This record gives sequence, structure tokens and C-alpha cells, in this order.
Amino acid sequence: LSNIADKLDYKVLSPDDVQVTVTDKALKAFWETKKADFSTEVTYDIEYIKQNKVSKTYEEDHIASFYADNKNHFKDNEGKIKPLKDVKEAVIKELNEDSTKNVALRTYIAFKKNKLSDAIKVTTQNISATNNPYNKDVLTKIARLSITSPYLKPVLVNGEYFIIKLVKVNESHPKTFEQAKTDVLPLYISQTKKDKLLKLADSSVSSFKGTPTDFITTSDIDKLSDLSQTQAKNFLAKLFLSKKKNAYIVLDNGKIVLYNILEQKMLTNKSTKQSENVVRLKSNIFNQALITKLQNRYKTEIFVKGL
Repeated sequence: LSNIADKLDYKVLSPDDVQVTVTDKALKAFWETKKADFSTEVTYDIEYIKQNKVSKTYEEDHIASFYADNKNHFKDNEGKIKPLKDVKEAVIKELNEDSTKNVALRTYIAFKKNKLSDAIKVTTQNISATNNPYNKDVLTKIARLSITSPYLKPVLVNGEYFIIKLVKVNESHPKTFEQAKTDVLPLYISQTKKDKLLKLADSSVSSFKGTPTDFITTSDIDKLSDLSQTQAKNFLAKLFLSKKKNAYIVLDNGKIVLYNILEQKMLTNKSTKQSENVVRLKSNIFNQALITKLQNRYKTEIFVKGL
């Protein structure tokens, strides 16, 4: 209906136009209807060992042998293998990393067999998706453990190895009101403002005094100064689909626009075919409304010849 223009009064209602007084009684009543949406997260009680990094002195032959077996690890920016004399420190670093991993694997085996040295420190910890000192991948692996198979092979996190044992899974359960209160509050305020704003719109739509416009079409988003362009586009799209002269439209961002169409006209600079289509559409809408009105007023009977 881009060739129809409306002249109207409009007024924008914002959630800021209504105030919400929060009481524990009202908040708890709201929580009661949605308590299933507020549950604790699954947490895991674990024990872990943080493997100390190994730093050793290696024989020159051992360094040379490791370099020969892993030359592809030591390339320059052009992809050429660097000589040992230029990468000796990097080779020693990799040797230490391999040694650390091997020690971590031996610790893991001792942990499983309950044969840890008294010198090895075992730390307890509770972790979850929101309290995860490792990373998402490690948490996923922990979640796959079980009480009958609780040990996780050494995992590398930020350059350090951790050996982990699952002790207990604390399953999710509904939060108490006090636990959920912080999460419930913004939802309660948002929903209550929405409800109060709708009531305000219902009570004022028939008598409001708004901002008058010239004749506008769906493309005149710049002519509604009380709305951003996005909001105006949203409003006009819904306005020209509405069959009501005086009503309100709820925008996607929660604002409500009251409107009263004062006058309507068909633009003459559109093609005759477009105008005919609009007239036909308006006529069909009117005829359908008339038929519905008559059906509601008079009983409809069907007569079949011969019966």
C-alpha cells in the first residue's frame, strides 16, 4: 500500500514512562510461575595434580639425536630447516616439554594405582561451566568421566599439565527463591513494565493528545521525529497493514505507539494499475466486513430444491 498516505496523530509510550515497585511478595509470586527456568548448574568436585615443569641438562649427543629426529619442528619463515647451532635452545625446550609430559604420564599411572609419592600435592576443587579455570575442552572431558572411571589423562592447559580425578558430580536442581532472586529481578521488572505499558496504552488510546503529521507513507521514516529510523520503519510497516483507525502498535524494542488516523488519501503519482489494485483491495476488505456483520445479525439458512 505504498500509494496510500495517512495523516495522523501519534504518541510514543516508552517502558521508562512506567515505574515498578519491587516487593519480595510480588517477586516471589513471579518466580513461582517460572521456577523451572532457574536451576543451579552442574558442578564437579575434582582432585588434581599440577605437574611441575621439567628443566634438565642434556648430553650433546642426546640434543643432536632429538634434533635429527624432529628437524621439521625447526624451520625458518621460508620453510627451510634451521641448523642445530641456531635452534639449540628451542631443541632443549622441546626436550623439557617431552620430559614433563612423560613425568605427568607416570604420575597419572601412580594416581590411578593409589601409589603417589607423599611429595606430590593433590588439590581439591569445585568447577562448573561458569567457574572453569581450565578450558571448555577440558570441562567436556571431565563431564564424560564417571565414578567408576574417574581419572583423566594429563591435559595441557596454558603450557602446564594437569592430572585430574572426578570425585563427585553435583547435578542441577531448582534454585531456591533466595538463590534465584538476582536472576529473577530483571525479568520481573521487564515483564511488569511491559504489562503496565500495555494497560497505559489501553486506557489512553481513545483520548490521547499526540504529535500531528502531514500525509505520510511507509517510506517517510524521517518524518516521525519521536522515533529512531529503525523504530519508525517498524511502526510504519505495521501501521499500513492495520485495519484500525485508532489503535496502538507495539514495536520490536518494547515501545508502544498510539495513533489516530485523521485523514487518508491515495497518491496520484502512482500508476493507474496500482490505484486500481488498492481500490479493489479496500473494496474487498469492506465487502468482507459487511458480510461478516450480516452473518452475525441474521441467521443463515441453506435451501435445497426438492427438500
